[in-house]
Amino acid sequence: MVSPAGLGHCPINHHSTKCIISSIVEKARFLVLLIFRHGLRVSEACRMKLDQVDTESRVLHVRRLKGGLSTTQPLRGDELRAIAAWMKERARMKPTGKTFFVSRTAQAVARA
Repeated sequence: MVSPAGLGHCPINHHSTKCIISSIVEKARFLVLLIFRHGLRVSEACRMKLDQVDTESRVLHVRRLKGGLSTTQPLRGDELRAIAAWMKERARMKPTGKTFFVSRTAQAVARA
């Protein structure tokens, strides 16, 4: 990443990441948080299924695309709280599929 002045590398630190995530609309914040923390491609997040999120074991099973190595990654406390809140919201939408992230119309989210 190039600094605003174009004078070299400008890494994103923990503080700037928190600022970016806090500025995102509430419903999208959780999606962006998982993408950022777990290094997900947008298409991997869009295709995530309910059975990939194991809150009892506190892990996320990441199914990598493009020949990547699938992994199991730990979930942090704030992610688990966000998952619980999302699952309540998702249940109110009454989606028919097993896709973890759904849109306002209860359909699987898709890349734009």
